[in-house]
Amino acid sequence: MTERRDLGIARAAQTAMVRCLQTRGSVLILRIVAALIAACACVSSAWAATVYLTALGFDKVDVRIDGSEPRTMWVGETSPEGVILRSVTEEAAVFEIAGRVWTLKPGQGTYSQTTLRADGHGQFFLNAQVNGAALPAIIDTGATAVVMNSEDANRLGIDYIRGRRAIAQTASGPATAYLVTFSTVQVGEIVLTDVPGSVIEASRRELPLVLIGMSFLRNVDMRRSGDTLLLERRHY
Repeated sequence: MTERRDLGIARAAQTAMVRCLQTRGSVLILRIVAALIAACACVSSAWAATVYLTALGFDKVDVRIDGSEPRTMWVGETSPEGVILRSVTEEAAVFEIAGRVWTLKPGQGTYSQTTLRADGHGQFFLNAQVNGAALPAIIDTGATAVVMNSEDANRLGIDYIRGRRAIAQTASGPATAYLVTFSTVQVGEIVLTDVPGSVIEASRRELPLVLIGMSFLRNVDMRRSGDTLLLERRHY
């Protein structure tokens, strides 16, 4: 009798353990499925098509999708890229892209972009705006941040002395730098806010250009073709 009772207890324990493992397995599967759904949502957002509206018509629009040549879309139509044209008014068109609704006027898009041309030495010079002030600049993928000289920083009222002090390596040797955050940095149509940067204790003669480094460039798509550099910022 004792052996039978012990055997019954063991079988009951085994059944309970199997049920527990099945429950845990179900929970684990549900967690994996949820993670995959979240990952797919992130991928969908990251790969959502870009749209640029070029013209409005009666129940139709002319658009560029993912930088393609202009094409015509009619109200209710879905493009091969998954862009849906919901409606058209006299002033704007309403699109649905990856589950998000966009209202665009002609000349507007779901992204901002600018095109730069290299000089004879392959350098990309431009006029940038830092904290709303126009300054000569250069694209510098070797710089970790947006860099400015202290003379221009003082002129713009940037209190860089409060920033964390560091040593920067320049063409003239080591120099004192202060880590700051620029409220805005604009290159062409692309505007970023709260951009990490540094101010180097140097005159405008010593550092005449703002270096547009990776704290800005890592937030845009860069495509180079010959002497042309296309910068694009998606508004997703």
